[in-house]
Amino acid sequence: MEYPKRSGNATDAATSSHVGPSIFSCRITDLDVNPDDPTELYVAYASAGLWHSKNNGTKLDPIFDHQASMTIGDIAVDWKNNIHLFSEKKKTVNNEEKW
Repeated sequence: MEYPKRSGNATDAATSSHVGPSIFSCRITDLDVNPDDPTELYVAYASAGLWHSKNNGTKLDPIFDHQASMTIGDIAVDWKNNIHLFSEKKKTVNNEEKW
């Protein structure tokens, strides 16, 4: 087996492929990173809610556990004013929009 050569950017050698059913569980739908502190970020999952990390994602804390819906399609964070916006609209693996 031949492995790709390493480069300066970790994503240069990364590849991805569709390996499962048409609807995935725990698909990441959006990621928002604090521009002033890149160790802080929010991760939105298609069916697992919104998660927050202050340590590069080493530990993620659930933000959305007690809400009626756990489906997150898009997030936006105003880091300076601590405002969080999110949408339940998401695209499926087949690129269909769902509400």
